[in-house]
Amino acid sequence: MDKLFEDLKTVLTDELTLHSELVNAAEKMNHAIKEKNVEAVHSMTGIYDSIIGQIDTLEAKRLEICDGIAQKGNPPKKHMTLQSALTLLSKKEQEPFFDLRKALKDKVNSLSRINTANELMLNETLLAVSKKFELITHFEVKKGSYKNTGTMDTATVRRNIVNQIV
Repeated sequence: MDKLFEDLKTVLTDELTLHSELVNAAEKMNHAIKEKNVEAVHSMTGIYDSIIGQIDTLEAKRLEICDGIAQKGNPPKKHMTLQSALTLLSKKEQEPFFDLRKALKDKVNSLSRINTANELMLNETLLAVSKKFELITHFEVKKGSYKNTGTMDTATVRRNIVNQIV
């Protein structure tokens, strides 16, 4: 059982490290969005996704360890949350786990705040691009045309500025 709790502590420490890296990546993405640096946003998105994949792997491992603790408990259970697994330890043994858990919650809250800001800025940018395309496609130029006889055609040709030939 002690080995499982050591593994759990290692996984939580690794998760905290990855969440710190994720917050750093989100902050860099925030600055790139503010600077309208598309290449940096693209680069940071790749890094962000990579870290998320690593966190998903660690979370699966954490759940597996908690299930292992549950199965070795008395009476054996199928699943167990981190909170209920920690109740099997003494108060003194619980302290480092609660510290890690609090630090993880703080990182997740910070990440949530930054992600919300990034989402808002990206949505504003997409809305602005959408409005620009809407203006472009609705801006029409009337151009007179001539019939084969050389007289002016009464029907006009409408073109938008996207397909306008200069």
